[in-house]
Amino acid sequence: MEGTDGKIYLQRAKNIMCGTFNYDGSRMCNGSRYSLHYVFMYRIGGFRKYWKSFYLYTDIFGLYCIIFYCGRKLKYTVLKNARNNLRNDILNKISNFSHKKFYERTYSEWSSVLLNDVSLIDESCFGTMLTVFPDIIMLIISVFLLVYISPSIALFIIALAVAQMVVPKIMGGKIAKSKERLSKKNGDFMNVLTDHLQGFDLLKSFNLIKYAKKEVENAGNDLEMERYRSRFLTSVAMLFSFSFGQVIYIGVYLFGAILTAQGYISIGAMIAASQLSVYIIGPLESMSGYVAEIISAGNVISSIEKVVESTEEESGGSHIENLDQGIRLKNVSFSYGNVKVLEDTDYIFEKGKKYLLNSPSGTGKTTLVKLMTKKILPQRGKIFLDEINIDDIGWNSYTRLVSICDQVTFVFHDTLRNNITLYDEKYSDKEIYEAIKSVGLDYLFSQNGYSLYTVLNPRGDNLSGGEKQRIALARLQLLRAPFWILDESFANLDYDSKIEILEKIVQEKERTVLYISHQITPEIIKMFDEVIEVRDYKIRRKVL
Repeated sequence: MEGTDGKIYLQRAKNIMCGTFNYDGSRMCNGSRYSLHYVFMYRIGGFRKYWKSFYLYTDIFGLYCIIFYCGRKLKYTVLKNARNNLRNDILNKISNFSHKKFYERTYSEWSSVLLNDVSLIDESCFGTMLTVFPDIIMLIISVFLLVYISPSIALFIIALAVAQMVVPKIMGGKIAKSKERLSKKNGDFMNVLTDHLQGFDLLKSFNLIKYAKKEVENAGNDLEMERYRSRFLTSVAMLFSFSFGQVIYIGVYLFGAILTAQGYISIGAMIAASQLSVYIIGPLESMSGYVAEIISAGNVISSIEKVVESTEEESGGSHIENLDQGIRLKNVSFSYGNVKVLEDTDYIFEKGKKYLLNSPSGTGKTTLVKLMTKKILPQRGKIFLDEINIDDIGWNSYTRLVSICDQVTFVFHDTLRNNITLYDEKYSDKEIYEAIKSVGLDYLFSQNGYSLYTVLNPRGDNLSGGEKQRIALARLQLLRAPFWILDESFANLDYDSKIEILEKIVQEKERTVLYISHQITPEIIKMFDEVIEVRDYKIRRKVL
């Protein structure tokens, strides 16, 4: 018997630990499964109820993970859309500015508005609002439950909570001013940094790198000091809120103990009220600091509103298809403060004629060009395109009729094609190649291995000054505006190239050309119908 029992035990042990074949050898039993079943079902009776608890826990945990994931995704999606919408609204506003309004600020200041100020609003307003929202929900639910359990304690907490709201009232204004100063310091730092990075060649050539580093470091230190002050004030506000919250905690326990001792509420109600107070006081602590942060964003928002509000937005204006007669200046006057530039000037640029403007520096050539391109407005008098005041012509329509090629050409960090077409998809490759060939830039393809889809470096650093000017001229060739203004557009070209391109430009009979240049020769003069100058505040024919 003992031997038999020993064999049975040994056989069971083998089955439990490693599994064996059945007597007929037909299949393998899963020993580990048998062992679990044996231990759980026969050695620890009733274990299934623990499995149910485990399943319930995992279900709750899984549901929490899903809610947490969805909540975070929703939060960051809302923040992303809020930032993008705010930035796009500012960009849309800026895009409607007149030249005068736009150049009231530097590029760095506009960059700071679109980057730093938007980030400040995002942190202090958008993000804070989304963070405080769940706390508000928790607070409301907890207050209702506490009112149901003990109206007296609920009123006590609400009274202290109202007093706690003094914190944002006291600190909000100081934090707001600090945020406003931080916004300004951000702009100052961007200005200094941009100037010194763009002027790197000059600084390096004249051994001014040490000076530049010192300037950037000082601006950076000022910025970080203001950021430190802003964060310190925010921390002080949170500390006040936390301290006030602790006072409320102690007050709730003392007040609850008094009510319990006098028999107004039971011990159970006292415990429940104490627990609920945690879900009221905690959000109140957070909200007090958050409210101060939201208030602080108000000054930055007001600053942005002042920046983008304008009474000089470009209006839609009328749409004009063609230039039939020319451009006429009638009694046009303009001055910079007390310095007169033009006074009661009358002149007609007739359609199809070619004009050469040659005057000494400082006589008003640049001002005339700005007036004729609508970058500034006459202080007196009017400018007409045909018989229509150019102020009444839409900006898009006017720039299709009057195009300018400056001495300085801006080049995008983009393909050669996009730099010439300026992102207008209506032009074919053949038209683009013809425009490039007309300005003598086709050697880029044959000699340099370029294609229309070669990406140019930022600011055209992989191009010479002459190549940049040829790109600008190719743009005009493609646009085919009826009135061209060439403002020192060949300054970086050799003389033979200048003559070759000029001859092609003036051959177009229907095209009106105003060419401004300091250097003229008899060969250039004979290409033009009239040579003019700005003298004694008026446009006059030049006596050669």
